[in-house]
Amino acid sequence: MSGERPIVITGATSNLGVVLVERLRSTWPRREILALTRSGRSSLFQRFEIQPVECDLSNPATYESALPQGCEVIAVAHRSYTDKMLPVMSEMRAHSCYAVTSTSVFVQNHPDVTEFRKIEERMRSSQVPVTIMRPSMLYG
Repeated sequence: MSGERPIVITGATSNLGVVLVERLRSTWPRREILALTRSGRSSLFQRFEIQPVECDLSNPATYESALPQGCEVIAVAHRSYTDKMLPVMSEMRAHSCYAVTSTSVFVQNHPDVTEFRKIEERMRSSQVPVTIMRPSMLYG
C-alpha cells in the first residue's frame, strides 16, 4: 500500500476485518479509511475513526458513489462481492485491490470450485491490479 490514498475495506466487522482495521489505524493514524458495511452502527467505526458506508455489497449501485477516486481496496468479504466490485473499482480508477479469498479454488470436489476459479480469473484480468491472498488453516 502506498501514499496516502484512501483505503476502502469490505468485511471490516469480521474477525479478520477487525484485526486488519486495528493494524491499518495503528500504521496510518490519519489516513482516510472507509468501510463498506450493512450497518454503520458498529462501535468499531467510532473507536478507530473509520467512515462507514452503509450499503449492500451485492448491489454496486448502493456504494459506487462512495468510492473515492484512486483508492486502495482491501476486500475481506466473500469473493463474490469483490467480483461485483471490479467494474466499480475500474470506473473509480482504484489504485489496487487486495482480495482475501481461500484455498478452496484448489479443492477439486468443492461444489463451487468452478465458479471460484472464474471469479479469480476475472480478478486477475481486471483493469485494477488485484493481489489475491489465500490464507489457509491447518487441521489436525
